[in-house]
Amino acid sequence: MMKRYAWMTLVVACLLLMAAYACNEDSSSDDESERTACSQASDCGAEGRLKYVCSVEGECFTIDEYCYSDEECVGECVNHLCEGGKIDDGSDGDGTGSDGDTPDGDNDQGQLPCEYECCSDADCASNNYCDLNTHSCVLIIPCDEECCQNYDCWNNPEFGADYICRFNNCVLESDPCPTECCEQQDCVDLYGSGYICDEGTCRLDQISCQPGYLQCCTDDPGNPDCLDLDELLTEAILTCNDTGDGWNISMCASFNDCISYGDGSQPDCFPNGRCEQDSDCECPGKCEDTAEGKRCKIPTVGPGESCYGDPCGTGALQTGRCQEGYDCCVDTQTNEGTCETEGSCG
Repeated sequence: MMKRYAWMTLVVACLLLMAAYACNEDSSSDDESERTACSQASDCGAEGRLKYVCSVEGECFTIDEYCYSDEECVGECVNHLCEGGKIDDGSDGDGTGSDGDTPDGDNDQGQLPCEYECCSDADCASNNYCDLNTHSCVLIIPCDEECCQNYDCWNNPEFGADYICRFNNCVLESDPCPTECCEQQDCVDLYGSGYICDEGTCRLDQISCQPGYLQCCTDDPGNPDCLDLDELLTEAILTCNDTGDGWNISMCASFNDCISYGDGSQPDCFPNGRCEQDSDCECPGKCEDTAEGKRCKIPTVGPGESCYGDPCGTGALQTGRCQEGYDCCVDTQTNEGTCETEGSCG
């Protein structure tokens, strides 16, 4: 009788252990399925490559948890996570180790390089910041006010990324207008047609400007000629005429947005991602139909097709997004990659 009882106890214990193991497996699977998909570290969070790594499989990890090889771990590196924790390599916590390499400085960490002009401020010159809406480097304007551009608000710990610069004040975009007007419609609502918003004050539409002064249409959103351009408004440049009572409109090259510096000098133009055909896109982008119209996108590619390489002669970069169910497997020796069955990358 005692033997039968002991045997039954052993069976129950085994069943409990199997159930616990299954729960752990499910939990692990859930954790992995919740990881954010990415193409660049900036897709993982506002701090971009200073805090995150986008693996070649297209998943977000923090720098503190991510591993690429067993040498980084006390135990083994499994699914880019160290068993037993990571080895302390003297990292200062911002993605720079003792040798000064960032996680994507070379490809042995599995981090894809930025395929745009910039993906974080670190990609720009010291007097520029990275506008993550356009992935372009923008000159930082010296400012004696609370703000002169949105960057001043984003870089101020008192405000942050949700704020914009409006009339030299950092405000939430959803905040009520702090002056008589913030856009032309405010003046139309107050006084009727014929009035425009000029630096927070409504006035009759009688233009007065310094001859030769240059700015973008986006700096004068109430300008009727600019409004007539619709989507192309962002590509237009305004030049004050010789008599100082009107603006002449010129355009950046097609599919480039105007960026001015607030001092009347010649604005710059940067690619905005719009297109009509593949030749309008920088390599390796292709012109694709999206919900917002035609946009330059990294193309989706199928099994066995190239997803990483250097077809543009500008350095290794992502050349395609693998279809669902496939990973971009990169050979770190050749810096070339193809789409292979999910989970099969060596």
